[in-house]
Amino acid sequence: MKEVSAKVSGMLNLKEEELSERLPGGNQTVFGNRIAWAKTYLKKAGLVEVLQRAHFKITEKGRRLLESGVMITDKLLAES
Repeated sequence: MKEVSAKVSGMLNLKEEELSERLPGGNQTVFGNRIAWAKTYLKKAGLVEVLQRAHFKITEKGRRLLESGVMITDKLLAES
């Protein structure tokens, strides 16, 4: 998860203040929460598989979708 979070934050050029923003409960960052939910949606769509806690890999279905160039949206994930 740390690797994915670092890669995504770099791709989005997020600033430290954006990465450190906390949810109202204060226990989790907004960014960390969004990354976790993204993984959940990708898993439910069969695009990634969880190997163990905080470790996952892309599935063949996920690889094909990624290589297709199709934009991955909430609607697409819900239909998968």
